[in-house]
Amino acid sequence: MYRNKKILAIIGSRSGSKSVKDKNLIKINGKPLLYWIIKKALKSKYLDKIYVSTDSKKYQKLAIKFGALCPELRPKYLSKDQSKEIDYVLHTIQYLKKNKIFKPDYVVRLQPTSPFQSSSDIDQSIKKIVNDQKATSLQVVSESTQPPFKALKLYNKKYLKPYYSSSKNNNVINRQKLNKAYYRSNIIISKIDFLLKKKCQIGHQSLIYEIPMIRSIDINNLHDIEIAKAINSLYKFLK
Repeated sequence: MYRNKKILAIIGSRSGSKSVKDKNLIKINGKPLLYWIIKKALKSKYLDKIYVSTDSKKYQKLAIKFGALCPELRPKYLSKDQSKEIDYVLHTIQYLKKNKIFKPDYVVRLQPTSPFQSSSDIDQSIKKIVNDQKATSLQVVSESTQPPFKALKLYNKKYLKPYYSSSKNNNVINRQKLNKAYYRSNIIISKIDFLLKKKCQIGHQSLIYEIPMIRSIDINNLHDIEIAKAINSLYKFLK
């Protein structure tokens, strides 16, 4: 709890990843990704409840073993590739309300596939959003090495042109002349009143909390796993 605000963490961990089977159980430094994100959440000073949302009994048992709460399974219709994240977040909140377990002021969405997030990232982000009454959410981000206006797209199946620019000249634009761009590093904190009213996690007044690029990896495929292992071997983020 921070400044008398009740804070809920929801860790999304479905079992049906097609890119890598049981992706959330991939081991780095001898422990599965699910273990590491629960460990970071448990070390937070301000998280009051830590729930894992999963469709898997195996994941459920592991989540409880690692110290999180996971009293029920997520319905299968909320666990498909096309399922929206907001739906399982709302499902967890509604379960807590229905069973009169916990009514949070803020919801912190975490993911096992971003193992290098720190407990400090969580806590400093919580402090920042709680201290800004106008904010609808906060997103933990890293600066992108390439602004989106540098992106290219294919036309006529063989030619390249800028993805966003309508310029006919198609000249190269120096990166230094473009505004900085950021990508989400997979912590989202939402103000509960806004989330329930708008059925939206982010909204138009989303605060920034920036972390170094080296800790912002989001594991989606085998290549990412090898990169994450190499980073951890060098920096010892998971120990």
